[in-house]
Order: sequence, then C-alpha cells, then structure tokens
Amino acid sequence: MMSTKFTRTALFISSFKRVPCLSDNSLRRNLSNTSSRWAEVGFIGLGNMGSRMAANLLSKGHKVTVFDVNSMAINTALKQGATNASSPAEIASKLKTIVTMLPASQHVTEVYNGQNGIFNSMKPGTLMLDCSTIDANVSRELATLAEGRSAVFMDAPVSGGVGAAQAGTLTFMVGGGNKDHFDRAKGVLQDMGKNAVFMDASQVKAPTPLGSLANNLYKLMVNSGFAPKDFSSVFQFIQGAAKNK
Repeated sequence: MMSTKFTRTALFISSFKRVPCLSDNSLRRNLSNTSSRWAEVGFIGLGNMGSRMAANLLSKGHKVTVFDVNSMAINTALKQGATNASSPAEIASKLKTIVTMLPASQHVTEVYNGQNGIFNSMKPGTLMLDCSTIDANVSRELATLAEGRSAVFMDAPVSGGVGAAQAGTLTFMVGGGNKDHFDRAKGVLQDMGKNAVFMDASQVKAPTPLGSLANNLYKLMVNSGFAPKDFSSVFQFIQGAAKNK
C-alpha cells in the first residue's frame, strides 16, 4: 500500500504533465499577442456579419461587451457569453479596444461621433477597428478626429461574406495608424478571421484610409471580373501610385 506522502508527491508531479510545452517561437508569439489575444473588446454592430465575428472573439477567449439597436441580437450574444452596454459611449468609457461592423457610412458616423458616440467618452490610447464597408472620406475624417483625441482609428474592411464570418476565415484590409498599431490589432483581427493585411500609408503624406480605398477598388474589380486572388495587390497598386507622385 502506497504511503500518503508518496501519493501526494505523484499527484503533484502528474499535475505538471498536463501543462503543454511551448517552443521558443510559440512562447514569443503568445507573449507578443498577450495584449490583443486576451483583450477585452467592445463590439458594436451585431448584424449578419458582426454577430458571427463577435461570437468568434468569445470562442477564442476574449471578454466581449456588445451594443446593438436590435435586442434579439443582444440576447443571442449574451447567451454566448458577452456582456452588454447601453450605448457606444458606455463601451468607450470602459474599454480601449473597440470593433465596429455597421451597415453604412451614416451609421458609422453616428456610432463614433453622435450624441452617445465613442468619441464622447473614449480614453487616450483607445484602438478602434472599423470593419464596415464605407466611404473612404468618412474613414479619413474619423481617423483625424481620433488622432486629435490621442486615439487610433483603423479602417479594417473585410473580404468574405457571412459564411466566412461564421467560419472565421475573413481577410481584413487594414489602413490607418502605423505598424505598431497594426501589431496591436492583429491578434484581435486574426481571432475573427484568417488574414490581416496592413495597408501601410507611410508613403502618403495625408492620413489616407487605404483599407477602405482598397476594399472599394477590390469590389469594383470583382464586379468587372478582374479580381485577383489576393487583394493585397490592390494596395500594392495604390502604394506604387503614391510613391510615383
């Protein structure tokens, strides 16, 4: 019969065997993504796309606070583990990473700059990722307003429909901010999709929302039958034109 001391020792040692070993590369990746991988995220807009994107964030371990005008969409998110807020302003007062997925430019403008909008209560250093497909001029204006408040607005429209949102295989075209901002955003974006392509605007003097611009060009190319397999080539064209000015 085993002694009590031996049994406790065996249990103590066996507990360590359940801890997965990480390679050096895996450890670096986990450390580099800690702030974004486990970020508390505010998510605004729970339509056909947004509801599935928020669900993927929840399934990847993020704490997500949601807002939408549709109470049924809110209830579904709550059942999945989200918490809810009364307005975009409330989300911005509590969280420093915010994702928006809204139908059109006017909705984005209202959520960010309306009476109960994000800009009314956000904290310095807030990172805002707008995944809506909107007018590039609206993205530019919001990026400028955010910069004036010591925050970062990045336009990050998506390629892929409801099925890709459900499966977590969306591709994000990310404009605005800089490489450090993108690195901060990437963990959140990759927990909602498969790829995130940074549209570096460093060659362009004005704050240019290249994500929205590339997305609009890509849609035009798709409708014309000339879409490339990887729409990052759209950005390469835009960047080349900017360099040649």
